[in-house]
Amino acid sequence: MRVNAAATEFAQNKMDDVPAKGIAPAAYWNSDREAIGIWLHEKKPSLAELYRSAVEMVESEPPFPGRTRFVAHAVREIGNRLPEAVTLKEYKEKADTTVKTAIIVRHWNSVPRAGAADGGTPLSEQGAVPTRSEISISAELYGAIEDLVREFEKPEVVRRRKFQEMIEVATDAGVKTEVSPAVVQQWITVTDWFMDFAHDNGRPDADCDWVGYKTQFGLFETALKSLAQPFFKTKLTVEEMLKKANAVIE
Repeated sequence: MRVNAAATEFAQNKMDDVPAKGIAPAAYWNSDREAIGIWLHEKKPSLAELYRSAVEMVESEPPFPGRTRFVAHAVREIGNRLPEAVTLKEYKEKADTTVKTAIIVRHWNSVPRAGAADGGTPLSEQGAVPTRSEISISAELYGAIEDLVREFEKPEVVRRRKFQEMIEVATDAGVKTEVSPAVVQQWITVTDWFMDFAHDNGRPDADCDWVGYKTQFGLFETALKSLAQPFFKTKLTVEEMLKKANAVIE
């Protein structure tokens, strides 16, 4: 999918601002990439720098050493930071399990081991696994375990919500946009693909299917273009209105 004519025209009109926007004037910086770079700069300049670096490494010849990991890091950071830059909201994704785990430990240490002769020795002191297929636990312990499980699930729930809100805000052209779970999952799938490359796994760049890697990066850019497109529609409309207003004044 290509950026529409309005976005392309706006990007071309911005060519005088290329140095300020941090967009390298190389041949592979086509209008689509210029548009993405300008949009990212408007949202958060540091993300535009990461995108520029990623493109430079993807296209550089001879190959930039370690590019599979560096590009993956850039994609991960853009994917993680872009929602807050677009929605202007903060999202707490990290699970806070300390208190909930302490509650479970307190209840767990008071549970007698099934079949113990004295019926009252805590499991933690026995150090043995119950031989029965089922054991009974108190409602308090069950509730504490349930709370911990939900706390572990919370980061993924928050993560999906922030991506959904990012897409809704970025693609909203004045009418509330319904974003399906499938669209959110598509963004997650595209960005998560790079996670396996974000840390050193002992494999050099030569072992990477670079054609497939570049294809995945192209999908990531397509996703960015779909988010940036409404921005350029709005920007161009505003500029046209200002030109008309100035013409009337003159």
